[in-house]
Amino acid sequence: MIFFRRKPRRETPLTDKAAGYFARNILNAQTKWATYMSRVTANWTPGQKTLALILFCGAVGANSGIALYKVINPTGERALAAVRTDHIRELRLQARDTLWDRELHKRMQAISFTIDSLSKTDSGRLLIRELKQSRPGLWDSIKIATGYYR
Repeated sequence: MIFFRRKPRRETPLTDKAAGYFARNILNAQTKWATYMSRVTANWTPGQKTLALILFCGAVGANSGIALYKVINPTGERALAAVRTDHIRELRLQARDTLWDRELHKRMQAISFTIDSLSKTDSGRLLIRELKQSRPGLWDSIKIATGYYR
């Protein structure tokens, strides 16, 4: 086990001060919580305390169960596994083959052709600049869509 020995840490005044600060704050919070709970539960009967304990344990158990369910699917596969992107590309290619997508592709080509022809003249560049200033979100959407359908 010579490979796993810890190296000795040097304690500095700054780390000692930070550790003391955190420990003091944790103890203060714990003391406040204990005082509050003592005050609240002082007049509870043993049955009420038992019921509160059962509810607390049930809530913590349910939270743990939900966390485990999110990590492990019912099929046994891990839910947090890496996402494969190859099937997304196949779906995108299948979507491009639809009739509606072909029509949209033709429209986007027409928009791209119009933008290209406008950018060749001074008045067209002025119109494009005004469009960018007045509707920047629309211009970004057009650029993204034309890039997708090229």
